[in-house]
Amino acid sequence: MPSDILQLLQLPLAPRIDVLCCHYALLKTWEFQDLAAPYWRWYWVDRPGASIDLGKKHFDLVPDQVVLIPPNTHFSAHNQEDIGFLYIHFFVEATYEQAAPDLIVLPLAAEQSRFIRNFLSQFQTLEREDVSPLLSLPLALVSLALSLTERYHWTSSHKDTRVIGAIQHIESNYPAAVPNSTLARRAGMNMNAFIRMFKRVTSQTPRQYLQNLRLKEASSLLHHSQLSIEAVAEKTGFNDRQHLNLMFRKSFRITPAQFRKNFLKL
Repeated sequence: MPSDILQLLQLPLAPRIDVLCCHYALLKTWEFQDLAAPYWRWYWVDRPGASIDLGKKHFDLVPDQVVLIPPNTHFSAHNQEDIGFLYIHFFVEATYEQAAPDLIVLPLAAEQSRFIRNFLSQFQTLEREDVSPLLSLPLALVSLALSLTERYHWTSSHKDTRVIGAIQHIESNYPAAVPNSTLARRAGMNMNAFIRMFKRVTSQTPRQYLQNLRLKEASSLLHHSQLSIEAVAEKTGFNDRQHLNLMFRKSFRITPAQFRKNFLKL
């Protein structure tokens, strides 16, 4: 990713993971009607007392399970008791963002539960709410969860060296756009054939890949910086705030301003 804010680590045999944040909070009140967001969520609680509703599906959060929630899943959250709540917001490479809105509930083996509690113990030693400095641990927690989601087949499809080269060229020129003709010529292919191949591998066209890259970067800046929305639009390659608003609403069904406000809702 082009951002120097996002922390990124390529784990062996795992999708590329960009961690937006990792926090622990003692929740006394957790009542929200719609927590949809353009990033993935990883949830774990240290005791019963909270629940999630997705349509007619009701799920009680318990300590021996982790919940993964794909991007743009509209769900509500509630708690009846005070709970210790560990959560991670993250992106994964584009191929894996096609998962349908759902609650992916992952039972934990005893050693996996111990791993999470050991992580939490390290957080408490730091005596701070932001555990982002423990970068390798959030990545390990997310990678572990993804490895358990067999029905989503979390094996990378970015194996074609021509696609890998095109992605690297797009990212190295970010936020500027690289013409498809240039990418095709570098791959030694006819342009139409190249676009079809790129979409088959990544589930998106090169133009869509760049736009999603810009939207991820904009999301990161809205999360972690005090830049105005106009400045975020300029920095990420959008024409202006109106263009960023349009693309945000089209992709995430919310405006950048709403996204920035909703980040505080866990």
